[in-house]
Amino acid sequence: MAILKITERRPDIEPTLNYVYRGDKHEHEINLIKHIGGNIFSPDPIIRADITGLPTEVNLEMIIAEFEAQADLHDGKGEKLFKHYILSIDPNDKPLADHEWLENIQQDLMPTLGFDESTKYVIVKHDDKHNSHCHIVCCMTKGDGSLVKTNDDVFKGFESMRRMEKKYGLRKLDSPQDNWGHHYTKKEMKGANGDRELAKKRDEAAIVRARFKAIESENGGKLPATMTKLVFALSRRGVDVKCRQDDSGNIIGISYSADGGPLISGSKVKATRLSFKNLQLKERVSYVPERDNVALLGEWKDAKEFTIQLQITPAQFKQIKAKRPPNKAHRIQNKDWDRYYVNLNFCRSKYERNIALLFAEIIKLFDALFGKLNDAEFNLLLTLEHQKQWDAYKAAFAEVYEPSVERVYNAEDDLSLAIELDEDTGWRHEPGDTSYELDSHAF
Repeated sequence: MAILKITERRPDIEPTLNYVYRGDKHEHEINLIKHIGGNIFSPDPIIRADITGLPTEVNLEMIIAEFEAQADLHDGKGEKLFKHYILSIDPNDKPLADHEWLENIQQDLMPTLGFDESTKYVIVKHDDKHNSHCHIVCCMTKGDGSLVKTNDDVFKGFESMRRMEKKYGLRKLDSPQDNWGHHYTKKEMKGANGDRELAKKRDEAAIVRARFKAIESENGGKLPATMTKLVFALSRRGVDVKCRQDDSGNIIGISYSADGGPLISGSKVKATRLSFKNLQLKERVSYVPERDNVALLGEWKDAKEFTIQLQITPAQFKQIKAKRPPNKAHRIQNKDWDRYYVNLNFCRSKYERNIALLFAEIIKLFDALFGKLNDAEFNLLLTLEHQKQWDAYKAAFAEVYEPSVERVYNAEDDLSLAIELDEDTGWRHEPGDTSYELDSHAF
């Protein structure tokens, strides 16, 4: 595992060189400091004892003069012309030889960050009681007087670290752009007084990323296959979706809001994964306007009737056709396969909608008064009149669904309910969750 730490630009080079060569104001005990090379003419400044090889003196005058002369080539007005990087590997990984450190930094890391042969940098290796790491002190001024651009060095550094891990057989670490991590900018860290944990607590987008991570984990390591399925998966976890359209009505952007919080654009939540474009290109979430716009544009929340399509087995298809229930079962044929589906309709009348809304309000009231209801308390509510309608409806399907089949359905967001259809025939509330599933012991 390779990690690159990047510090802020600085106006003076001497304090940084004293820090890495002498250990001045260092936060850990240094057992060995070694100059292993770089892109400078000055020799190793460390003078060592002939017998022990331990440092007896460090003379930095030549290196300081060489760096300051390079900085004088700058043809702009900027004063912070020096940079400091720290490259380290996991102490559990195999150690690297000095020439391997030098080779990787000179041939991969520095060119990736934008430093060329006309720039100046020096590499100093520290071996302490925890792990070996290298300090890279550099001047950002190029030979033509321009500066190395460092505004994107974080993500460039990630790319170099992954190549380093692969080349030397180190444990692989996912870059933040590939997982659900987040690299906090200097501005974000400054607003939290440099405290990463405080910055994370203040980051409302972190809640959205955590919900996506949960969905991915529960879906076998990938996001749902279609935009519609993704919208409903997010809705069940308290995340609303809002899309931006152009003048022609095409969706060109997506934003997320967790638990009624502010809308945050996908590019700010996770640009490399959760923008509308990258959901399709990188996450492989299928988007078909005719199929998905109803969900993406929130039109489903105003629907007066819900039709949920469930894929079923050939045996279930035959059972449904034989019973002739008021639900449409159909078959889709392809040259390579046959698939069977049944449509389940909900809230088909004003009466059903009113009962559902009343039931939802009762649940909210009980939650507010007594907290989340346990199984027994929840089942008491089923003495309401609507239970008769539900009993009549589910009785027609008591033997249709195979015991091993379990499907999750999403109801209106306003109802805050998710119904799981099983072979069982009652309600069960899972404590601490917002979903409701069927339980044969309820009646």
